[in-house]
Amino acid sequence: MAALLFLGAGTLLSPGAALAGIACPPQARYQATLLTPSTGGGTNMAGDRFGGAVAWGDFNHDGYADLAVGAPEDEVGTVRSGAVFVFPGSSTGLGTGTVLTQSAGGGSNEAGDRFGFSLATGDFNGDGYDDLAVGAPLEDRGDTNDGVIYIFQGSATGLHSGTFKDQEALGGVMQANDQLGYALAAGDFNHDGRDDLAASAPNEDGSGVVFLLRGSTSGLVAWSIKNQTHGGGSNTAGDRFGHALAAGDHNGDGYDDLFIGTPYEDLGDVTDSGAVFLFKGSSAGLTTGSWFSQTEAGGTDETGDHFGAALVLGDFNKDNKADLVVGAPDEAPGGFPRGGSIFVFPGTTGSLTGYWRSQENSGGDPVELADGFGRALAAGDVDADGYDDLVVGAPNESPTGSVNSGAVFLYAGTPSNLQTGRRLTQQELGSANESGDGFGTALAIGDSNGDGKGDVAVGVPGEAPYSDPASGMVGVYRGLVPGLALGPVLASVTDTSVKVWARGHAARTFRVQYKPASSNTWLTSADALFDVNKDLTAVVTLAGLAANTVYDFRPAVDCDVDSQSQATVKTLGTPGTAGSFRFAFGADVSAGWIYEPDPAKSAQVEIFDKLAAKSPDFTLFIGDLVYADSGAVVASTYEQYLAKYRQNWAQASLRSMMRQSPMFMMWDDHEIQNDWDNGKTGKYVPARSAYEAYVANQTPTPRTAGELYYSFRVGQADFYVLDTRTFRTQNTATNDPGETMLGATQKADLKTWLSTSTAKFKFLVSSVPWNDFGTTGSDAWGGFKAERAEIFNYIKNNNIRGVVLLSGDQHWSGAFKLNDIAPYNLYEFMPTPVATTRRPAPTVSDPQVLFLHDATPVYGVFDVNTTVSPATLTVRYYDSDNVVRYGPVTFTENSISP
Repeated sequence: MAALLFLGAGTLLSPGAALAGIACPPQARYQATLLTPSTGGGTNMAGDRFGGAVAWGDFNHDGYADLAVGAPEDEVGTVRSGAVFVFPGSSTGLGTGTVLTQSAGGGSNEAGDRFGFSLATGDFNGDGYDDLAVGAPLEDRGDTNDGVIYIFQGSATGLHSGTFKDQEALGGVMQANDQLGYALAAGDFNHDGRDDLAASAPNEDGSGVVFLLRGSTSGLVAWSIKNQTHGGGSNTAGDRFGHALAAGDHNGDGYDDLFIGTPYEDLGDVTDSGAVFLFKGSSAGLTTGSWFSQTEAGGTDETGDHFGAALVLGDFNKDNKADLVVGAPDEAPGGFPRGGSIFVFPGTTGSLTGYWRSQENSGGDPVELADGFGRALAAGDVDADGYDDLVVGAPNESPTGSVNSGAVFLYAGTPSNLQTGRRLTQQELGSANESGDGFGTALAIGDSNGDGKGDVAVGVPGEAPYSDPASGMVGVYRGLVPGLALGPVLASVTDTSVKVWARGHAARTFRVQYKPASSNTWLTSADALFDVNKDLTAVVTLAGLAANTVYDFRPAVDCDVDSQSQATVKTLGTPGTAGSFRFAFGADVSAGWIYEPDPAKSAQVEIFDKLAAKSPDFTLFIGDLVYADSGAVVASTYEQYLAKYRQNWAQASLRSMMRQSPMFMMWDDHEIQNDWDNGKTGKYVPARSAYEAYVANQTPTPRTAGELYYSFRVGQADFYVLDTRTFRTQNTATNDPGETMLGATQKADLKTWLSTSTAKFKFLVSSVPWNDFGTTGSDAWGGFKAERAEIFNYIKNNNIRGVVLLSGDQHWSGAFKLNDIAPYNLYEFMPTPVATTRRPAPTVSDPQVLFLHDATPVYGVFDVNTTVSPATLTVRYYDSDNVVRYGPVTFTENSISP
């Protein structure tokens, strides 16, 4: 594990701080307390699996949640029987832990018992103190691995000596490999004020049973036994009924209900697809149940999905009914690899409805084979906004290359649904990502210090702490808020300012702290509100900055600093002054297949990481930022267009790049509909509104009020970014003089800009190709030749020097030297596509064609240097494998202009 900064016995303090000049509570930071067997009174020994289970409960009734940590392979004496470590909560967080073993519960410590494999907390005797139930599923009682459960009662001094119960005591028969205690869940099923306990034996009778223990003043007593026939199913060998359990009031009637996961259930000929059983609470306890599968969740029952491998309930939309989340960690969503999915069923008084499904890409991460997304789940309110939040474990996720260290995903509860989350890894939280750590194997949320915000306990049972043996670890993250739903996106950087765009989870205040990298004093931007009418997006401007200066910045939601989004930005040189800068350029940016079933292409989105590594001063993306007209849903409404942006802006590599490189962007046709030429009518209206929320509100001020086209200056270079969609007449091959792509106002403004610019280089940026070698017919300047000739002749007749053409749209890459206005050399650079599907380049032999490429995605890197005379422009095209496909080629202002 990497070196850490500790406070006291093991608290990692983030770089967050209270917002300067803002009336905020003092706690505007997160803290990470890292627990190991040694911090709980044990010894760090390889294979302990410390963190294999975690649970919160107030065992001494002091108002602070205490944490129980299972280490099912912990060595007690010389025997690997398992142990449970209990860390008390306090006003300052978790204190030093103590150890529970089977001998403290009246049993004996025997090798392989797996004591601590499962945990559940509840007040089983109604005395106001939470009690702890511990599963030892491989304990040998009447037969091998039949299992037992231990109960430790809470008191003013914490947990004290307990008792154990085997199947015989619960009305069952002890048989080999029943595994009683494999899963546990506490809930008040009969609403008598005392919690009851569900304990599974998933191999009992071959198919599994769940034992119910009723709470009473004297503690838990045997109550009843449930199997699949009680829920309308059939007991079939290998189903593992009870592999996962969760309790909560799903229908809001005051009685907790019980959900039972059966992830190895065969549905027809589909093996191990999985199912979940529901038993509703009542005054008499749990009633006759029912069952459901992925088909009730809008999915498909497929072999090996293991739907029901994990379950949790939480009130994510604050309607006083517990919503159900079901993990299917081996689901292959939409044809992707078996990376896993979660299914969310909102609480309801009727049948299960309103469900939706999410996978890693909703948390900004690609779906990869065997990540195990959904293998662990936890619910609780981490930011004290009244909505429960969801944490999803993907313990085999590989956040850095091939290292399957694990990750967790945090989704904020909202009035609508759990739309987008954020991925968190050990590296982002102060540790290191190492193979086999299993970060996210177990999860639980509780409030250890009584501040009203839930602390997230993450089990990392394969971690080797502090260079000790791999005994396992638990990271407890206090003050870890959901932060931003999307973003931050840097945009429209100048010498004195930069815009910062983000999307929130609710109508809360968005601010950004910033400071020169050399300073220790943070400044705070003006406020912006995440606008519910603009998909909860907001933009703030950091103004008054110094030219050519590196700034640190970190977003904040209300008073909570989102330290995981902290990054740096460098301002540009003063307009009109000599200097050098680098920009990246590309088109066909959006991987329309990012969320479509083509895993081979999914890996290509890492091109964004490689682009960011070139350290451009800014990035210019032109056209097809989203593919609104493709995929499972073809957008036609405002919400559908917004959803396309949400999907693509959540892609991890793109999201990371936008946080590092300031963006300038413009749309093309696929943000509306393929080959759009119908002006400001029909689909244009909702598409334009969505584009404004996600793009236009972060671009420079338009040159004409209310329109989209804009210009900007960097040192001694000018850029004019055209809107080629809003004003164009119908795409035809006739090339009538009256046909226009730009419209009269934009075209006149372009001419004025060309005549008044004194820049060494003047970049004309078009989303469609200027050349005639395109493969999209009249949906390009080749379909508007009269207007193109008018613009080119204006350049020649007015002796306008240094014009460079940039374009995209073709899904193949090219470089051209157009002879339209010889002796002017009109060089056109068309690096495309950055991240979408490719089309074959034309087979052509023409001296105007300098370069053609269609084998890989590409982007361009342009280096401008005006400190030399004549000024130079150097061009390189890089592909998704980081190979230079074109260049380096250097042009001068003189070689471009006669």
